[in-house]
Amino acid sequence: MKKFVFLSFFLIASARCWATEESVSIESSLWGAVKDTGRYMYAGAGLQFTQQANLCWAGMATPSLWYSFREDKRISHHYMRGDVAWHLATIGNFGIIMNMPFFHMGVWYTGTYLQDEKLVQFSKEYAATVYIALLESGALSYVPIHRRPNEANLSNWETDFRDTSSFPSGHVIPYAALFFKTLQFYGPLWSVAPLAFTVMSAVHRVQDGKHYLSDVVGGFFLAGFASEGVRAASNYRDHHPFYKWWAQHDLKVSLMHYEKRGHEAMGPWVSLSY
Repeated sequence: MKKFVFLSFFLIASARCWATEESVSIESSLWGAVKDTGRYMYAGAGLQFTQQANLCWAGMATPSLWYSFREDKRISHHYMRGDVAWHLATIGNFGIIMNMPFFHMGVWYTGTYLQDEKLVQFSKEYAATVYIALLESGALSYVPIHRRPNEANLSNWETDFRDTSSFPSGHVIPYAALFFKTLQFYGPLWSVAPLAFTVMSAVHRVQDGKHYLSDVVGGFFLAGFASEGVRAASNYRDHHPFYKWWAQHDLKVSLMHYEKRGHEAMGPWVSLSY
């Protein structure tokens, strides 16, 4: 993490040193975007635990992780027997680049150049989501859940920024965060490609023996939780109609008592108010 913080400040300082008269306004806007991203991270890290939409993600994550932990050994044994396809390895390794600050700066600059306010906001929320999830992934790796299936030939990215536990995966986080933020800003059609890249990155990590299935599933939902926290922190409203319909609603959960002809029963009662 020290290397990551140093790299971030180095890139920002370089941008300031290389600034010309024509780039002063862009530099100023970039520094404002960095501050916004930091503010989203600070507030979003806590707000993610108060978002009702994350109850839905938690409802999906719980059975998914239960199954994954149960079948980790079998699935890894099956998929590690074959060679990793070139395109899977390329996509999986490109996730490291997507974790770099200059990648998010590139998205921000594109939005600034096109005068696309929505894309500029997307870049800031995407960066905040990625770094919240990465920090949480690194912290959770200190919990001794399980080691990697194959600990040979680990890169510095896999050893310097986390402890020995492989749960959850950090490599899938940039793709997963891209999926969640694309779904939020641009809808389900545009989010298909990021979801496909997320799956391919996950398959690469499992086939390469660097992660179990539970690790990549955990990384996916970790990004989802962080995405909702950042959304709440930014207070941005121009979301895709599908996302508003699906995620922005009032959720109430309680118990229902049923009695008929001397028979009684109790069960969950869920109410959604749009």
